Amino acid sequence: MVGKNVKMERTKEVLFMKIKKEKYYCMQFVGGQRGFLKNELVYVESFGRKVYFQMLGDQCVAYRKLDEVEKELADDDFLRIHQSYLVNMSFIDDIYGYEVYLKSGLSLPVPRTRYRDVRESFLYWRDKYILF
Repeated sequence: MVGKNVKMERTKEVLFMKIKKEKYYCMQFVGGQRGFLKNELVYVESFGRKVYFQMLGDQCVAYRKLDEVEKELADDDFLRIHQSYLVNMSFIDDIYGYEVYLKSGLSLPVPRTRYRDVRESFLYWRDKYILF
């Protein structure tokens, strides 16, 4: 029984260390409040009065403005690529041809007026944080 308690405590420590290292957010969604780690959120899409949070294997909906979400997620890892999209750069595979290609294979549009800034921001982030 003692070994089981030690193992449980060690698991809690590891989880706490992981959460401590990664940014944790707690937001109000339709259906209640939910917490998530930064690396669980792939992108946020605004459509009408709703904001859709595309998470790994899940989707959450909130009645908010994307500008508010962008301020709340104020982090170097999130990039506003479009009036309707905010993307976690950790999930971007590449940017070309006025599209952002995610590692999942999904592509999101980038307006011509924003394309240069979006691409430069992503390349700067990739060179700063990703080691090849």
